[in-house]
Amino acid sequence: MLTIKFVRDYGELVYELSKREVSDRYAGQTLGSVWALLHPAFLMCVYIVVFGLVFGLRFDKAMPLDYSAYLLAGLIPWLGAIDVLSKSCVVISSNTALVKQVVFPVEVLPIKNVISTMFSQLIFWVLYMVYVFIDTGNATLNWIMLLPLLVLQLFFLIGIAFIFSILGAIIRDIKDIVQLLSTIGLYLLPIIYLPEMVPDWMRTALDVNPLSHMIWVYQDVFFYGELQHPTSWFAWPLLCLATYGVGALLFSKIKHMLANFV
Repeated sequence: MLTIKFVRDYGELVYELSKREVSDRYAGQTLGSVWALLHPAFLMCVYIVVFGLVFGLRFDKAMPLDYSAYLLAGLIPWLGAIDVLSKSCVVISSNTALVKQVVFPVEVLPIKNVISTMFSQLIFWVLYMVYVFIDTGNATLNWIMLLPLLVLQLFFLIGIAFIFSILGAIIRDIKDIVQLLSTIGLYLLPIIYLPEMVPDWMRTALDVNPLSHMIWVYQDVFFYGELQHPTSWFAWPLLCLATYGVGALLFSKIKHMLANFV
């Protein structure tokens, strides 16, 4: 889908729709698009205060950064993934007029959702780096890995968006399943706890969960500052490309029939 021809023909359309997706979220509000910065900043402060200060959670062993930094390093990519899942389930049914236009490139709809989500995630990461710098007084060259990690996640999320936009158009209940996943997923991934804190059977479940590898590569860069999960650095790029390939293939085969489901 993301061929040179597609970018040349529809890149500007994707950009404009993605920009509108972000601006429409805060349209009519007094502070307008400033909320694109204030919203993630407020959420990060809540997590830092609740888990770091109120609960006073600490590690039992020496770690490079505090618990809040560990939590956020896994939470930020997870929030991006669940946001794309939620939007993708309704992106076809909520754009019926566009889907039924023969000349409209339907694949633009899930892609623009991913682009707008990645923009929000980028703001989260900038705020995260500001927090770590204020807390430790140090910046690290590892942070330059953010761009390639975001590109990999972009392909993964586009593949997921293609798959779930199809499922959401055909099976309307899928959005409710995603809502449940967003609630329990936080506890099924290495976000609020270290993998060695869980029983062996759950560690196996973490190892086979694709999103665990996404979280581990981000944690290696932004929390550990070193290679702690070498398997994930091999598995995650393959998972991203495979997910994108499967999603793009399915969408290209079924997109012509989507108008029949809305």
